[in-house]
Amino acid sequence: MAKKTGFIGAILASFAAFLSLNLISAFYYDPRQGMNDLIRYVTDFLEPLFNALLGGPTGGWTSYLLFEKILLFVILIALVYLSLKNVELFSNNAAVLWIIAIAVPLLGVRFLDFEWLNTIFVQYKVIAFVLTAGLPFIIYFLFLYNVLGDYDAMRKIGWIFFGVVFLFMWASSTDPTFSEVYFWTAAIAFLFLLFDGTIRRTMVKMQYRALGYNRREDLARGIRRDISQADSDYAKDIINEKQYKRIKARLQRQLETIMQN
Repeated sequence: MAKKTGFIGAILASFAAFLSLNLISAFYYDPRQGMNDLIRYVTDFLEPLFNALLGGPTGGWTSYLLFEKILLFVILIALVYLSLKNVELFSNNAAVLWIIAIAVPLLGVRFLDFEWLNTIFVQYKVIAFVLTAGLPFIIYFLFLYNVLGDYDAMRKIGWIFFGVVFLFMWASSTDPTFSEVYFWTAAIAFLFLLFDGTIRRTMVKMQYRALGYNRREDLARGIRRDISQADSDYAKDIINEKQYKRIKARLQRQLETIMQN
């Protein structure tokens, strides 16, 4: 038995060495072709296994969606595992937990046909579009209300500039889909310009509530205390005149914003 096992191992080792020599040679003469060969060898080797586990070409569609099925399988494993790991019945038995976490996604993904897969992929496309399209707008919004939060005129100029840029993009775009996105982004920017003061006051309220102040009078009293402390530090030469003016101007703007609410 040991001789038979050793013989099989020798054959496998020889095959692996032969394959490695071919890949090394391909990488040496043509790295791009070598990488293509490596990917092809790996996919050709693993595809039958994943086809057997996740379902092969059935219902008229081919296995080109096998990679997408694998990703769905991994996502479902993570979700099932997170759902069950805090349940005492499963958390005390890791083997049972992993069996269920793997078996349930296998049963679910194996019988997904093309129509269901396409429905799922459309939703992921929407998520990707919303996140990638909305992220620049969110970053710009946070820049205006965090960095320029105390400067009303600068925020308004920022929204005008943002809206005008997207209007130009809308006017120059030849793609109807992109054109519509540009138009509505510009419309939202001008809407935020119209309600800039309301948005700023709402954010200020959220900030002082996050700091533990339930009323604006409490926060105003804290800011007045900071102003008094700045006056004292300046009188004692702890801070210079330039620092004092900058700190006091910032605190006074905050106080004025709070008292306008």
